Amino acid sequence: RILAPPVSGNLTRNGVDVSPGQLITRDELESNQVRFKPASNANRDNAANPFFTFKVQDDGGQDNGGVDTDEPTRTLTFNVAPLNDAPQGATATAAAREGVNHTFAQGDFGYSDVDGHALLTVHVMAAPSAGATLRVGSTNIGTFPAQISAADITAGLVQLAPSGPFFNGNVTLAFQVQDNGGAPGQDRDLTTDTV
Repeated sequence: RILAPPVSGNLTRNGVDVSPGQLITRDELESNQVRFKPASNANRDNAANPFFTFKVQDDGGQDNGGVDTDEPTRTLTFNVAPLNDAPQGATATAAAREGVNHTFAQGDFGYSDVDGHALLTVHVMAAPSAGATLRVGSTNIGTFPAQISAADITAGLVQLAPSGPFFNGNVTLAFQVQDNGGAPGQDRDLTTDTV
């Protein structure tokens, strides 16, 4: 019998929230009908561990003064491991001068991460528009999608070269960002942004 369900997260039986005093059968436990889902972004690093209190009961009954319920209240505590949340990039506009290559900075990609992980890679999804060329150092990138390291961006090696010396207009570069948090979880923003 569940005495008090968790304050954070959801304890469910057959997809419905468990309420205080609710009886859970052995069959329901064995058939995986009772589930716990932690609250989003709550884990052992930033929140108290969720728990619920319960008592167990056997099928012996209470005849002749018998006791079929565990006397002390028991507690089941969940140790919720943190997951890597996806970082965010943002659509932005970078100013460039006519006939001059634009050198990218990390700020051009609007990178942010709720977990505090650093930018690892920018995934460029397609060739730049308007005939522009993406370069890392002296190498033109010709195959897309392409991965550009944060280290190369920080070192000032990533440039966008216009299609000619007198080009003026807009060039679009579609990208996704990836953090250095790694798995488990999601280390890549699956939303494509542009700069």
